[in-house]
Amino acid sequence: MSLLASVILTFSLQSPAAVAKTIPGAGAKLRFKDFTVHELFAGKPAKIIWPSGVDPGDPNSDKMVSAVQFGLPRKANFAGHYAIVEYGCGAECSQVVVVDMKNGMVLDSQPYVTMEVDLYPKSGIPYRGLAFKLSSRLLIASGCFDWDSPESRQECGTKYFELKDSRFVLLTYVPGPVPQKFKGR
Repeated sequence: MSLLASVILTFSLQSPAAVAKTIPGAGAKLRFKDFTVHELFAGKPAKIIWPSGVDPGDPNSDKMVSAVQFGLPRKANFAGHYAIVEYGCGAECSQVVVVDMKNGMVLDSQPYVTMEVDLYPKSGIPYRGLAFKLSSRLLIASGCFDWDSPESRQECGTKYFELKDSRFVLLTYVPGPVPQKFKGR
């Protein structure tokens, strides 16, 4: 497992209380328990159905396809019946793909394109990647978003998303400091 994957996995598995203490703006307003899912899928995952813009044979789709083929968990890990799979896009950079484990659909609405996480504790910036739970529709993403895209807004901070009708809705964005390594990009 790469350093990036192990760090992201570590923070993804933190308890909500630990996440709330380390992410700016988290805590009292948006809590996992406020987005509770009551039905938890425990069946066999369905066969993968790719969105119309993704061709599993296309080299441009290779990272996402490989992430799903090799990284998809055996059971749901988010919002009752979805699985979030993270995959690397470079040093400290991650992307996600979300799969509905009941019907096999790969969601074509991802919450962000790329996210970089500052892994240098001495920087004092508390970005930690993703936090999510099987029993909640709330996804918390903390880091710098879309830095590899020239048309992006290149923002850092914490974004809170709700999965609603198989689409991610941005609930709120709490701006945070831009790490030194991104300044002047």
